[in-house]
Amino acid sequence: MGMMGGFGYMTFSVFLGIPVLVLGIMGSLIDNREARGTLLLIAAFLFLSGFFGISFVLLLPAGIFALTKRN
Repeated sequence: MGMMGGFGYMTFSVFLGIPVLVLGIMGSLIDNREARGTLLLIAAFLFLSGFFGISFVLLLPAGIFALTKRN
């Protein structure tokens, strides 16, 4: 595979990580629970397409709790 294969994966991860970061921050700052939960779930599944990590484990429950919370 060589060095270029590793660099290509790193570039893909960076370009995928930026939208995930933006969606996660926007989802954390929005007051509407439905929009917050939707953005956090989208961010979680976009992150999952790149690689599995602690961010997916934190974003997924946050989105689920935002959508299912009463009150």
